[in-house]
Amino acid sequence: MSAPLLLTFNAGSSTIKVGLFAVESDSAKRIGQGVIDFRHQPLLLQLSNDGDVRNIALKALVTDDLHDVLDETLNWFATHFSLTDFVSVGHRVVHGGDRFAGPVAITEDTLATIEALVPLAPLHQPQSLRLIRAIQHVRPHLVQSASFDTAFHRTQTDLVRRFALPRRFFDQGVKRYGFHGLSYQYIAGALKRQFPELAAGKVVTAHLGSGASWDSSMGFSTLDGIPMATRCGALDAGVVLHLLQQESLSAGEIEKILYCLRARHRPACKPHRLLGRWLCARDGYFLPFVHPHGEAGGTAHDRWRQPDDGQLLRLRARSRPLQPDGPGQGRP
Repeated sequence: MSAPLLLTFNAGSSTIKVGLFAVESDSAKRIGQGVIDFRHQPLLLQLSNDGDVRNIALKALVTDDLHDVLDETLNWFATHFSLTDFVSVGHRVVHGGDRFAGPVAITEDTLATIEALVPLAPLHQPQSLRLIRAIQHVRPHLVQSASFDTAFHRTQTDLVRRFALPRRFFDQGVKRYGFHGLSYQYIAGALKRQFPELAAGKVVTAHLGSGASWDSSMGFSTLDGIPMATRCGALDAGVVLHLLQQESLSAGEIEKILYCLRARHRPACKPHRLLGRWLCARDGYFLPFVHPHGEAGGTAHDRWRQPDDGQLLRLRARSRPLQPDGPGQGRP
């Protein structure tokens, strides 16, 4: 009897990463991975397994519901694996708000909560919703679950999560959530396995890709922190007031500027050049960090502070790559 299979989806703003895992006892072994690249015409499914890479042109048209794309993708898997062995589908979802502290089964109530958080992650949350609903449509028998990027940061204290705003806004959910938590959770586990001597100390980590963060640099939304491929990063609130009052821009127009929505499907730029010279923009890295005054560096539970160029250069020689090895591959 073949092992049950788990399919995972990691929805980005311009790609969908797919993982295929064989469930063995209480663990999962990756047996394949792929990427659906919406920037490529015709639509491309890139698959890899043990160094063997295949590029498969998909004939399906990209529609709002993604039904045809997912159906063709799953049909391709069906030619290589028995669909009866697929027992579950897992999704990475960017924003879980205060509602979700860990993985949850997908229900109509779960979907409604995820949808309510779309304004806080407009590049990613709609994509996750489309994927979940598309699977419900083309393979309604499959059990689905969601894991959230914000869940890892839920252990932060309220003091760390507060903005200097009236208390009522915090009570209404205006607070620092933190993102890329699945990546950081993976790094924390992989660091203990691969470099236990360093895991015993203080570590600061960076997640670099089209979306980027430095520990918990992302706060209330996915706009905050490091400048990214299509997002502005940390911004003086006065700039937004200026755009509203002096430039007479609408909220919708400002949103397009901050998220660079017009450039969403063009090739990603590399605004974080200093980091990009020595950190791979796709792979997870950990960075041992020593405070310039001899104190231990910050943790994921501290408020992120922008390091200066000298600190970054001192970190360069001390960074090491981590090897992805499971469903939490650290590459969302």
